[in-house]
Amino acid sequence: PPRLDSSAASDVYKRQGDYLPDRVRVLEREIRGPDTEFYRQTIDDFNGLVKRIRYAFELLKPEEMTILRQWREGDAFDYRALLDYAMDRKAGLMPSDRLFIKRMKQVRDVAALLLVDLSRSTANAVDQQGMRVLDVEKQAIVLLCEALKVVGDRFAIAGFSGTGPLGVDYYRVKDLETNFDDSVKKRIGAMAPQRSTRMGAAIRHATAQLSTVQARVRLIIILGDGFPNDLAYKGPYAVEDTRRAVMEARAEAIHVKAITVNAGDNRQLDRLYGAAHHTLIGNVRDLPDKLVRVYSALTRH
Repeated sequence: PPRLDSSAASDVYKRQGDYLPDRVRVLEREIRGPDTEFYRQTIDDFNGLVKRIRYAFELLKPEEMTILRQWREGDAFDYRALLDYAMDRKAGLMPSDRLFIKRMKQVRDVAALLLVDLSRSTANAVDQQGMRVLDVEKQAIVLLCEALKVVGDRFAIAGFSGTGPLGVDYYRVKDLETNFDDSVKKRIGAMAPQRSTRMGAAIRHATAQLSTVQARVRLIIILGDGFPNDLAYKGPYAVEDTRRAVMEARAEAIHVKAITVNAGDNRQLDRLYGAAHHTLIGNVRDLPDKLVRVYSALTRH
């Protein structure tokens, strides 16, 4: 069903930092694809890269059990503490009564949403071979999926595009609780350039999806080629609306990180996301090292 969102207002309202309620309508849509060829081909083309990123994310998985020491009661005696106890007694000192250990299972609790720009500008070429921005985005999605399957984190995938404030399309590719199967791989392969980029509305909708999810770490990763642009949604107004949407997500304790393909204006990206919250890549081979650093820093503990 359509969802009406507020939007940071334009013109005089913009200068006041005000909002226009029910300004934007978000329409949830589905993508259907005929086959899994794109996903399979990406795995084949980047086999070494896939193995590398799987290994890196395998290292993020916690040990199944951790041992906590110095408890007054627990699962078993801590023999090192017992030895200290006996030595303190012999020396006439008051020994500690923290003589037990506890064994606790460690569980990751992460919910990530990959939010993908499907605007028409993603049809632009990034190299002499005709590789498009969207091709790099989709290859990055495949690598992300392979990584997140290994580490076991819950994840969702969505794309966005549209025209005008009443026509923002939000394409559901995978929900958090749905299985990762061939139908998801088909939807990834079927992702194609659409229309414009009203980014603030898409981020607000993604935030609404994640804000009700119970997880220790909640994360939105935005894959795109740069900056918001739509009808009457350009320049400083579009940047400030998107920036405000990012701030609203962070106020909900949702991390927002951006991976931007083939963009060159770092100052504008700094303004959108914050200097430490975005990463530039020229092609998908740049992704593993940068992604592992970003993702592990957010979700390791």
